[in-house]
Amino acid sequence: MIQICFFDRYSLERPDVAYLAGTTLNVRSGTQIQHALAGYYRNPTIDPVIFDSWIAATVPYAITLKAAAMLLSGIIGHKDQGDDITKNWLPELLHQIDVIGLPAQGM
Repeated sequence: MIQICFFDRYSLERPDVAYLAGTTLNVRSGTQIQHALAGYYRNPTIDPVIFDSWIAATVPYAITLKAAAMLLSGIIGHKDQGDDITKNWLPELLHQIDVIGLPAQGM
């Protein structure tokens, strides 16, 4: 859980704070806001009939190999095979993601 502090340690209101309250995004700025640019992350549709994932469409094996490495190393217990995928296959896919400009956070 993320806790946002609206007051500093001297009990003064903090400027430059953004937080969600229900479905409303509240922004408190220390300066007058003239322009705002907003974006969001949309979870991909995983229904096989209407599958829609820009990551899977662009670099399809990145997700599959990362999942395989995690399964082999952690759940199945074949650490050497999971490490092989992580060391030999994933760096190239992460490089492809980097080249096309997708952030590789979480991988």
